[in-house]
Amino acid sequence: MKTLGQTGCPECLVFRQCGGHPFPIIYRLGCANFAHASAPVDTDDMNPAFAEKFWKLWRDTDGLFQYSIGPLRSMNADGLPRYIPVVQNRHLLSAAPLAVDTVAIPLFKIFGRLRSGGYGARFQTAKELRDSFGLRHDARIILVGVDKDPPLETFWAKHQRPGVLASLASLGLEVTVPNYSFFTCVPRFQILRNRKRILLASERISQAGVRVSVHLNANTEADWEFWQSFLAEHAEVTCVTVEFQTGALLDQEFGMRTFQHLVNIQNRLGRRLHFLLVGAARFYPRAVAELRSFSLIDSRPFICAQKRKMLDKSSNGDYVWKNYPTRKGATLASLFEHNLKCYREMIKQGLDDPKGAEPENKEQVQFSF
Repeated sequence: MKTLGQTGCPECLVFRQCGGHPFPIIYRLGCANFAHASAPVDTDDMNPAFAEKFWKLWRDTDGLFQYSIGPLRSMNADGLPRYIPVVQNRHLLSAAPLAVDTVAIPLFKIFGRLRSGGYGARFQTAKELRDSFGLRHDARIILVGVDKDPPLETFWAKHQRPGVLASLASLGLEVTVPNYSFFTCVPRFQILRNRKRILLASERISQAGVRVSVHLNANTEADWEFWQSFLAEHAEVTCVTVEFQTGALLDQEFGMRTFQHLVNIQNRLGRRLHFLLVGAARFYPRAVAELRSFSLIDSRPFICAQKRKMLDKSSNGDYVWKNYPTRKGATLASLFEHNLKCYREMIKQGLDDPKGAEPENKEQVQFSF
């Protein structure tokens, strides 16, 4: 009898779309019977043990059987540099425009709840945004949708309201699609739902007139096969995003496997595909050797500038973060630009963790078997 994860993966109604749980005992029992080795608990995830919530979330994405979407407006990879710094906020207090040609800004720093009580872009124009962040008038800006769950869930709840995505399109910027999580400690229904939310968000943002980079999230071989088929079907997609700063940072083997899957996708696809690698400084030498087109994105130069840390190179070639006190209210722009220059040089040498650095996004946790 076909069920929803209660009698093992092969008997599940969404087995073809899912591919089954990678953990053998859960594959046999069904993911609906797995909840941290204890009785199922009612959470925000899709679990058929809690039917009312399960079917509400099912309807929210029009079911988990079909994942086809229309053509996307893909981000243009031409001219993207090998390293793109993230500017997290407006606190550099720059007196003159920053010396950066291409910069990333967290999507939900400029898009979210408004003081007026609405939801949408917090800037009327891209010029207003550039001026506020101290950027040159011709600086290329990529809005990065990698974030914690609360702003992602708020976006999902509100993004179809009238005028919301139009306000994002009015900025004329490019966006990496929100990275809905693929946790391994929840039933696979939630993972399929998040896959579909990534796709629907990509389609809807594209239809609003914004160029996007689809976020590839996966933790099983079947997940990666799905993305391979998706990219083969959508030849218009020339730029994708992959995040390496949560699960792939905590589990080094998982990060290595993830990177290898990107290489496999590239080699099997047979056309140019540009990878935006978020939080992947440690993979820079391998990316140079194995990926034909990529950009690394992280916020280390910015974060350390805010912490009054300067990246310096010692006489023996080692890099180290040193304290760099400043006067209250002083600009941090020159410190950021110095850190950015040294950081680019450092990652080219295959180094990404000099003494005195702190990890990014410490609050995010992703479990894997």
